[in-house]
Amino acid sequence: MKSYWLFLVVVSICIGVGPALAEAETKPEPGQWSSPRIEGYGKVKPFEGAAVPIRPDTVYSIVFDVAESGDQPGQVLPGLERVARFLNLAALAKVPEENLKLVVVLHDEATAAAFEDNTYHTLYGRINPSLDLITRLKEANVEILVCGQALAHQNISTEKVVEPVNIAAAAVSVLADYQLSGYALITD
Repeated sequence: MKSYWLFLVVVSICIGVGPALAEAETKPEPGQWSSPRIEGYGKVKPFEGAAVPIRPDTVYSIVFDVAESGDQPGQVLPGLERVARFLNLAALAKVPEENLKLVVVLHDEATAAAFEDNTYHTLYGRINPSLDLITRLKEANVEILVCGQALAHQNISTEKVVEPVNIAAAAVSVLADYQLSGYALITD
């Protein structure tokens, strides 16, 4: 009988503490960097009382126009970091996943982020630093596209593009189509 009561006490404590622990995991202390949705990428700091906060009741339909590469060799593509940052901010604001409709289109210098490691290594002498983040973004239901015209201009076969990335006819058509469908545009 004692073990039954002990079991009930432990379960009661876990039920009471569980939600508090989950809240603590997604809400860092003010001034502390965190990446609650895309771990290790797009770190953010919470700001209580921000002038234009992310609102959990808003549907965020956004197309990210990513054309620039990073300044440093081996750097994760800054435009992809920006997408991770938005997802982390949305996680802090407790925006439901169904309210996030995010699309990324890679073109120009950013096209290389879509290359598989062997192609990237042949061109740049290192493995693709953006592949892990691309995988994590895809797991977060972000649609990632690469410009087919940019691939053609660089003489890169479509077979050299990593699996989570889809090939679009052209970045300009993607950007036009999504904006005509009501998506907000965020550029490099």
